[in-house]
Amino acid sequence: MDASRPVESRVSDLLKRMTLEEKVAQMLCIWNRKKDLLLNHEGGPMRTRAAKPSPRHRQIARLSDTNGGLTARETAEYANAIQRLMIENTRLGIPVIFHEECLHGLAGKEATSYPQPIGLGATFDPNLVEEIYTTIASDVRARGAHQALTPVLDVSRDPRWGVWRKRLAKIPSS
Repeated sequence: MDASRPVESRVSDLLKRMTLEEKVAQMLCIWNRKKDLLLNHEGGPMRTRAAKPSPRHRQIARLSDTNGGLTARETAEYANAIQRLMIENTRLGIPVIFHEECLHGLAGKEATSYPQPIGLGATFDPNLVEEIYTTIASDVRARGAHQALTPVLDVSRDPRWGVWRKRLAKIPSS
């Protein structure tokens, strides 16, 4: 917890203190059962477990779709409440990791939907794609999430994805 110490030293110390169960919990994610695990009967953050929140899940997926979809402000407030609960009431105070689906914009209420990646690739404009995903990242962070899942990888270098077509055109033919 000493911010003046080097990060590597702090991480090493934390890992030594963590139990096997706590390390495994870093890999477990609440997905479909968020409502049951995180909400009280009024739809607000679970306050009844404030004394001892479950250490079993340290990642929470798509908080913005909890309880039928939360607005941007509700998502941020909810994320902050859960984060406080987990940091203040768990043994090591490790923050929760929130992630959202963002293939073509944040998949949440009041978020902007952009063209699918294949459409963006067809623009042949990497700067535009970077600008769009920078905007998506800002939207995600404003709601309290830490990771934006955008599972697109042009492994096959398919020319229909735009950028590679442009690069391939520069290669001299034999």
